[in-house]
Amino acid sequence: MKTNKFLILSVVFVVITVGISFFEGFFSDFLDENIIILMFYISGLTGVVLGVIALRQHKRESKKFSIYSVLLVTFIATIILFLIVMPPCQCGSRPRARDARIIADMYQLRSIAEDYYDNNDSYAGFEKDPVAIEIREDIVEMKGANLAISIGPDGKQYCAEVLTHTQGWYCVDNNIDEYYSDNPKCSEYYYMCE
Repeated sequence: MKTNKFLILSVVFVVITVGISFFEGFFSDFLDENIIILMFYISGLTGVVLGVIALRQHKRESKKFSIYSVLLVTFIATIILFLIVMPPCQCGSRPRARDARIIADMYQLRSIAEDYYDNNDSYAGFEKDPVAIEIREDIVEMKGANLAISIGPDGKQYCAEVLTHTQGWYCVDNNIDEYYSDNPKCSEYYYMCE
């Protein structure tokens, strides 16, 4: 039996597709998410088309049913299933994961503020705490937008707000922590989430 060059090319494109899916974190450092998805589907569909061409060429050369034909059909079906089940950038899962981490950071920021208040009888200066700075940097790294921490002039009130990817605004103060559809009133003149 002759080696089918279309089958070899199909396997190459499938390997590229699998690589894109499994190493999407690496690619996302220097490529846009939409480009990664486009590369994934183009290489996968190219693999399917080349597999179908290989199957048709085999059918022309061999008129009888063979195990080779069954393997080619299984290979093509596996590629299609992989394209459906394992796409990169899983349709919103990355932004939701970032939001979960942002919310955990905001909750931790609230805990740090309360500990700071218990030790100093004031919230003034808690945003300069090394752990609070580290949390702010993490929120920025997770692409939380418009992060703001406001502390009242008397140091008895504070609020912190951030715009999440999927849920809208999230705000914490010395009483509550919750989501808001609109920008809460947390500002340099208003020190509560409302």
